[in-house]
Formats: sequence, C-alpha cells, structure tokens
Amino acid sequence: WNHYGHKLFQHENYRFDRNQIQVTEQPDWIRSNVTENAIAFGSLEDANLLDQEFVLQVKQAFAVQPWVKRVKFVNKQYPSSVEVELEYRRPIAMVEVPAGMFADFDEPGLLPVDIDGCLLPVELSEQEAAEYPWISGINTSPAAPPGNAWGDKRVLHAARIIGLLEEMWGPLQLARIEVPNLALITDADGQSYNLITHSRRKFAWGSPPGAEQNGEDPAKEKVALLRRILESNQDLDSLELNDQANLSEAIGIRYARQPRATQR
Repeated sequence: WNHYGHKLFQHENYRFDRNQIQVTEQPDWIRSNVTENAIAFGSLEDANLLDQEFVLQVKQAFAVQPWVKRVKFVNKQYPSSVEVELEYRRPIAMVEVPAGMFADFDEPGLLPVDIDGCLLPVELSEQEAAEYPWISGINTSPAAPPGNAWGDKRVLHAARIIGLLEEMWGPLQLARIEVPNLALITDADGQSYNLITHSRRKFAWGSPPGAEQNGEDPAKEKVALLRRILESNQDLDSLELNDQANLSEAIGIRYARQPRATQR
C-alpha cells in the first residue's frame, strides 16, 4: 500500500462522479436542486471514495440542506457510485408575516414551516402558498435561517394542531389557526389556540396537544369530535352555533357524549 496507495488514491475510478450519485427523489414541493446544492456546499467534486472521511463528508453536505430532515444512510460502491437516502421536510402551514417584520420586507407575506415548526425555503408561488393552512398572530422573527426551528413555541404548537387536522382541514372549511398573544401571557403552553374558518368563524381549540389543562379534552377527542361533523355531512361554517364557542362544548350541543365511568 505504501508503494501503490498514492497512485490508487489518485485513480479516476475512485473520484467522486456527480453522475453516479443516487439520491432519494425530491418531492414536487421542492423547486431547488438539493443534490446540486449539497455537492457544491460539501465540495464533493474534489472528494475521493477511498478517503476515510468520505461518507461523513457526504452526510454532512446533505444534512445542512434546509429541505433535508434526516440523512438515513450514505452507501459508497465501487467504482465511484454513491447512494444517499434522505427524509425531506414537508411544508404543512404558512406563517402569516405582517408588514415590516423584516428590514427588506415591507409587505405582508407567508413563510412556510413543517410539522416541527422549522422554517423552510420560500420556493412555492404566492398562489400555492395561499392554499396551505395559515398560522396567524406570530409577531416574532425566525431565530435562524431555513432548516431550523422558528424559535417561537407557538409556531410549533400550531403546526402540530394543523398536523392532527390535516386530512380534515379543507372539508371543515378551516382557513387558519390563531395563536395566543405573547404580550398578554406568561406561559404559552396553557393558552387557547383558535380555529378560524373561511367565513371568519372562530372556535377555541384549547391548549397545545399534550399540554391540556385539568378537565380539558385531550387532542385525540377533539379530533374525534370534528370528525363527527364531517360524518354528518357538515362543516364548521354550517353549524348553527355562537361564534367563539369552546370547541368541545359547541360540538357537544349537537353530539351528546356519554359520561366517563367513575374510577374506584
């Protein structure tokens, strides 16, 4: 190896070939080229498959891409092919950004986030972005560039609620979720998140999933109540209820629930 190692290391068969890399296919909501960006960021054109750090180099190059949630594995094969399996981030909602939040952003707009509350690159058109659920009431700027958490727990909480209701969001005629105002609260975990319909009707969802208050229905029961509306061929805009009603109580008017058994 001492005699031939250097020549073997320099052999073209072991040089990284961008045409021989196989990466998990990008979903259609990603418009940039994740693979090309990773190759450029990691200087992979100069990489060699015999380098002991090659797999780590490839993994790190993809892991920092804002659309990549997780690098599942990197596998190198002779002569110069590389297989990379990725889990991509998916936009689940748009955070409504008021005018003036950013120095170079004087008009209101929408910023995409995933179910973990991570900011994503702005690549969808305005028309496409408008079709997603909106998160309203956020008055904090993202703490880091795309691919990182927004830095406001309310974004995460709202995204998780939307995730629970994703399949029912459109049929229920929901438009946005309204978060608590940080200026008026000291603990966002115990505050009410509101569901807003297209006709601007407001229903109190309550606390974030997993942070329910004493006596509050868990998230799965709230989801079940909403599903009953769809099963009766209705939506939240068609219910004959007072605005700003508590979600469980409002739906319970129409769908009586059996009392829970007493524990002994």
